[in-house]
Amino acid sequence: MSADKKPVILFVDVLGVRSKWLSGGQPAAEAAFQEFRTLIAASMKGTVSDSLVRGVVESDSAALTFSSLLPALEAAKALYSAAFRRKHGRVWLRGCIVSLDGQDALRTSTTFSGKLKSIELNLYSKPLLEAIAVEKSGFKGMRLLVESSLITAEVRAAVKQPIGHLNFIPLCKLKAMRYPKRIDGLFVDYLWMATVERDEFDDMRSIMAVRLRGAAGDPEEFNQAAATQVVFHECGAILGSLGGKAHYRTLRDAERAGEEVTPNSTPGE
Repeated sequence: MSADKKPVILFVDVLGVRSKWLSGGQPAAEAAFQEFRTLIAASMKGTVSDSLVRGVVESDSAALTFSSLLPALEAAKALYSAAFRRKHGRVWLRGCIVSLDGQDALRTSTTFSGKLKSIELNLYSKPLLEAIAVEKSGFKGMRLLVESSLITAEVRAAVKQPIGHLNFIPLCKLKAMRYPKRIDGLFVDYLWMATVERDEFDDMRSIMAVRLRGAAGDPEEFNQAAATQVVFHECGAILGSLGGKAHYRTLRDAERAGEEVTPNSTPGE
């Protein structure tokens, strides 16, 4: 089976539930869980539903399996964008996409034997344990890491966004962000916020600024927000660099052809 057709697990965790409980008690935590379930349900509807194989949603996390990487990326982008654009209540997510070997259940339930049979055991499959370990490995911010071995030429071609004669591919290793040693070199970031449409990206950056200011009163949330802001800055720098190169090429080609071109701003400026 080719890598671009290999089943995958999308694992996503809600950040900051502990802070919500400390400030608002059980009702605040329950509200966060409900918001997460609503976001999952709304984001998974539509085109990706045919590729969604199975899933498990717990209080503050979700594990969803897809037939291949592309629909998982589409679902993740929808989920992250919906959470990010919420007008009331900030939701921060962190997750990863890993390969899924076999079709075994993500989680099985059993019990101890004998006198301890009243104690339930929930056992996770090896791929799900790997996904949880990656998400808990220590990277910060509202990020989605993707197993590098899943990214084929076909995947890159499907997700590319043209900028003139160049292409922006939102799957890359970021220079400014830390990757925990255990996963460094094995995963890259999926830039779910990225778009070559300047107005849309500027809108996302404006929302990011508002969310960063709103998180200033909570040290734990502010750490996640600050890390997310760094991702936005690097994403903008990549878009700006590609846009500048494409625009320079346009000007050069026009000059050679004796045409007049009005300078335009680049997407990441």
